[in-house]
Amino acid sequence: MIWQTVESSQIESVGYEAETETLGIRFKPTRKQEAAKEPGSEYHYSFVPEDVHAALVTAASVGGWFGQHIKPFAEKYPFRKVLPGTEGAIADFMDTHGVDTIKAGSTVITKVS
Repeated sequence: MIWQTVESSQIESVGYEAETETLGIRFKPTRKQEAAKEPGSEYHYSFVPEDVHAALVTAASVGGWFGQHIKPFAEKYPFRKVLPGTEGAIADFMDTHGVDTIKAGSTVITKVS
């Protein structure tokens, strides 16, 4: 996914992967996240055409446009929260490969739906 920083009070950056029509939104950290030195939340939206991505990143108000044209339409643009760090990498791997359980020695990781 290719990310670009945007001017917004809510959104830090927007990513897009044309091949899978996946839109990524990285929000700015909340005060609680900042205090814990954590990044802001990241969400990936599916079935987003390139023209919708282009309209979002060129909008006068990126956050406002997102709030009007993408966020309220979860049926049209289903989304998932991306977990940070190793936990997120494992969750992505499991989703991508259709894996429900990973076993490594005495460690067992089970997908939570």
